[in-house]
Amino acid sequence: MRRIVELEIWSTPGRVVVPWDGKAVAQACRTATHLPEDVVLGLNFVPDETDGQVLAAKFAKGDSSARQFEEFCLNQELPVDSGHAKSAAHFLAFTEGQPLTWLHFPASQEGQGMAASVYEWATTAGHIIRRGQGERALTETEIRALWSE
Repeated sequence: MRRIVELEIWSTPGRVVVPWDGKAVAQACRTATHLPEDVVLGLNFVPDETDGQVLAAKFAKGDSSARQFEEFCLNQELPVDSGHAKSAAHFLAFTEGQPLTWLHFPASQEGQGMAASVYEWATTAGHIIRRGQGERALTETEIRALWSE
């Protein structure tokens, strides 16, 4: 089995209020970088009860406040209810960023070149690249270093 380097394109936290269409982002990325579908896969934005649970945990840890959530919901004309899946999901997408695509690069020099191309496109488009949820944005140098692990 061939090793791959898995990364994700995310929206930048605090920038976009309306959730992105991950499929459209993936298509724009593939068009700009000329990469195949199996390297850049778009994600759907599907709020569910998990978003309310994640938000409750963030409130408990002090990472977000109920007041911030209330203000956000009022500004976006969403129900001010942390258990409401859409309200919680939209708030989390705004404050934490939204996962937009999965990236599956071959663990070869070719894959490293693909990653550099995607990083350049994502940065220009105003997105960030992470290893996964809860991770910080990676720099170009950090991404390149993944091929020496």
